[in-house]
Amino acid sequence: MTRAIARIGEEIWLTAVLCSSLACGGRSAIAEESDSASGEVGDRALGGSPTCGPIRAGAGGAVGATGQGVAAASAVDWYVDANTGADEGSGIREQPLKSLSCAALAARPGDTVVLVDGTWDASVDAKLGSLAATNCGVDSGIAFAENVNLRALNRGAVRVKSASYHGICMRGGFIAGIHFECLPGRPVVETNEGELSITASSWKNCSTFGLDISGTASVSVRSGDLSNYSEGPNPQFAALREQGALSVEGGRLSYLSTAFWLEDDASLALHGVTLQSYDATSMAGPAIHLHSGAPRLTIDSGTSFDHTAVAILGTSTTAAMTLDDVALTNGTDGIIVNETARTLVPKVSISGLVVTDLKSTGVNISGSCDLSITNSTFTRVGGPAVMVNGFGNVSLDHVAFVDGWGALQFTNSGGSLSIKVRNTSATGGEYAGVSVSGDARSLFDFGSLDSPGNNLFQANNLGLHVGQANLVFALGPQALVKAVGNSWDANQQGADSAGHYSVGAASVGLLVSNGDGPNYASDAANAGQLLLAGTP
Repeated sequence: MTRAIARIGEEIWLTAVLCSSLACGGRSAIAEESDSASGEVGDRALGGSPTCGPIRAGAGGAVGATGQGVAAASAVDWYVDANTGADEGSGIREQPLKSLSCAALAARPGDTVVLVDGTWDASVDAKLGSLAATNCGVDSGIAFAENVNLRALNRGAVRVKSASYHGICMRGGFIAGIHFECLPGRPVVETNEGELSITASSWKNCSTFGLDISGTASVSVRSGDLSNYSEGPNPQFAALREQGALSVEGGRLSYLSTAFWLEDDASLALHGVTLQSYDATSMAGPAIHLHSGAPRLTIDSGTSFDHTAVAILGTSTTAAMTLDDVALTNGTDGIIVNETARTLVPKVSISGLVVTDLKSTGVNISGSCDLSITNSTFTRVGGPAVMVNGFGNVSLDHVAFVDGWGALQFTNSGGSLSIKVRNTSATGGEYAGVSVSGDARSLFDFGSLDSPGNNLFQANNLGLHVGQANLVFALGPQALVKAVGNSWDANQQGADSAGHYSVGAASVGLLVSNGDGPNYASDAANAGQLLLAGTP
């Protein structure tokens, strides 16, 4: 693209644009000089072809395709109509442009491109059909200037279909009321810088994420009057890379494969969002996949996951994850974090989590971890509700485990594992309420004389399985499980009628190294001890 500058007197009054055939619907011409005072478009270009690159007056003066004017121009609205527009038009409401490519050439920072009811695809704009793997806006995709806005004249009546390597590339601004559709599966909206706000817009048929956020871009998405961010089957919603950030507030997002993909130092925040399988009869894939790097995840304000194979999946990641007021229902697994490198520490902080009717696990951490769960409830989880296999620090306080397979399973491997559990109940498990295994490097603290556990371990092993109990331990030499100040099944294995264990003097410890009853059971190879009262 080159620019021909016409001068009148000593001032630059306008700039005309030489467009490639891909940029302007197959036309290529240089606009003639126009009447700069009125902003009227020259009606003939060199060779007699229509002009691509509108020039018209804005509120602050004559505004051309470069946004330059006699005086500092105010923001301009450029109207685009796929059905009745023409790229040689002025861009006003009565003379709309046709292609988004020419609108992108015309719009300058702060301008708004208003899309009149209709559909934009490769038949209207060639760049929406090109698969050239160049930078967006060169041979494929439509790149808008910084802080240009896209708005549907009537929300929901505008559709942009991209069969291109790139779709719409934004650098800040806003998008409002547009339905996007990915035809070959590539992203239809991309951004790598600026602050972009998206409202009342949806995506469809995106098999490799319809919204692509990278670089330093920050994006906020709100539902507005839209009920679902996915209009029709939409396998994948958004991918975040590098320092890209996305905040989604309210609304519902249905998907088939993966809703959000994060890597590098990207960050995602969900506030009051409902994520669910598009097909309620089957499980969708991972709702959030923390793929690699050190992404950050914040989920709160009543966000819920329904019918998902995995609500949150972290693989080889040091993700910093915070959940507050979140519900997981009718899925397979809740949260799975696997730090395979075993050199980094994912930090997972959970409060106000309600887990109901999961087929497998609620929280499953492998490798290194820093896990905290407070004020949460797990009901009818088909596997261990919280399972940790690795090393690091785990803290639970005011957590209730009801029915299901069992509450807690901790295994020390690869390093020191520190477990602290207080004010927690585990009842109604089909198998063990709590299961611990490890060596002397680890600390299993379910209560001590100085800090009683105030935990409730009752009525587990309802299936009467051999070797299962309220607490099962399999320890190496000199390993110790502290479980002082808790409530157990009454009148069983030395517990009194209130389900408590006690000793006559604080300096005396009630230590057991084997057992096979409803309150505690030891593995045949156990070499450690369980402290039920007093001090070791």
